[in-house]
Amino acid sequence: MREIYTTMLYRDVDRSLGYMLSVSMVQSHPLIPVMEKELGEVPLHTDRIGEESYIDLFVQGEKSARFEKLVPSYDHEMRGDLLTIKLKSAEMNIVSGMMDRILDVRTMMPGGLYLSGSRIRAEFRFHPSDLHSVTILAGGILQMRNGMDIVSLGPDPGGIASLGSVNDRISLSMVGFDTDLPAEIVSAGITEAYFEVNSAHAMKDALRSIAICPSSTVPDSWQPLPGGSGIYLADVTAPFVNLVRNSANAAHIPRAGTIVKIAGGKLRVFAFMPRSLLKEYLDILFKVSGDHPDLHFDLSYVGDYGKDIWEWV
Repeated sequence: MREIYTTMLYRDVDRSLGYMLSVSMVQSHPLIPVMEKELGEVPLHTDRIGEESYIDLFVQGEKSARFEKLVPSYDHEMRGDLLTIKLKSAEMNIVSGMMDRILDVRTMMPGGLYLSGSRIRAEFRFHPSDLHSVTILAGGILQMRNGMDIVSLGPDPGGIASLGSVNDRISLSMVGFDTDLPAEIVSAGITEAYFEVNSAHAMKDALRSIAICPSSTVPDSWQPLPGGSGIYLADVTAPFVNLVRNSANAAHIPRAGTIVKIAGGKLRVFAFMPRSLLKEYLDILFKVSGDHPDLHFDLSYVGDYGKDIWEWV
């Protein structure tokens, strides 16, 4: 399969961000004692629809049907063997102000999010140029008296390690699809690049991303990060990808990560979602394609997550 793709691989740029931050927060929602007794660790996902922020809790496998009987009064949905419990962020007593401040750091990329015991643990990756901003945040967290703590701050284990950790908690699938290159990328003559898409930024018409690009010429809108390492803040205009992203958010389909690459004159997208929601994600792809026949789309991969994908992604 490798000959189909560029020789530039994601594993070659995997640790380009450099740093990671992990924080935890005590929670007091009525469901938590039941979760502690029945489930242990629970994967979570956050998203924003309109002006409302949501937390989705996921229970997969044989425990999902039993747990569904314990949450009749909550907004929930059984999709295959995956139970999704949908809560407004305010219901989870999240320290929303501090979380918003963390995500406001310009290079901060959200990673794993899960409930363990009575605490939510949130993991992030960021570029060294934002280390001072994170230091200020760390000081603010340490001064708080609301159960929010710093778990770790140090070298970035990378996107591959982050996805592997999520897959250990909830089985993932991957969907790959190709679409046309944005005009600004064509104009700049870029033939190879990777983008890590920041799912926390709900931009209607662009993908907030960290771009890793070896080209000496990039769009004027891209902001180079210090160090001269070919890393940029980039808002990428990709209509088909944006429409799929927005539709998946509205359907509460979490993505553990979205990696985009330029190769073969196409924008190649790799999205990672719970295995139980694979069909729903594919339905969205084809619905968006049917609604917008002027936007090119080719499905290139569908399958379970596995380490072998890093031989060609």
